[in-house]
Amino acid sequence: MRSLPAGTASRPLTTYEVVQQIPGVMSGPAAPAFNQFGLGMQHQLPMTIQDYIEQGFIKIINQVIPSKP
Repeated sequence: MRSLPAGTASRPLTTYEVVQQIPGVMSGPAAPAFNQFGLGMQHQLPMTIQDYIEQGFIKIINQVIPSKP
């Protein structure tokens, strides 16, 4: 479940695997928002996802691209 703004369900959802520890990541519980419970874990990364993929820190394990109605 994602606690994101309305309309987000029509955007791609990508799942990543962290394959080595990423330095400088800030983590904490997500606040309730958008009529969702929140309290899941959120992470703020110092660089872009693409940077971490290229440097071997993470890899894509699944990507769902919703079909257009």
